[in-house]
Amino acid sequence: MKPMEKEVMMDVVAGTMVLKGTPMMLMGDEYRHTRYGNNNSYGHDTALNNFHWKEASLNILLLLLILP
Repeated sequence: MKPMEKEVMMDVVAGTMVLKGTPMMLMGDEYRHTRYGNNNSYGHDTALNNFHWKEASLNILLLLLILP
């Protein structure tokens, strides 16, 4: 991940937390998981739904920003 991408993602998460109302964070947002435009991947038994532990560990700063 490029440094600029990481900075933008941190800004998006910070903005979500300070907006009026309840912040809506879904599983995977904390480590930039994408489903490539598929908003309902429940029925997919493919790599699309795999949890990438390596990606999660690379984005630990983003996770620490979200957790209290």
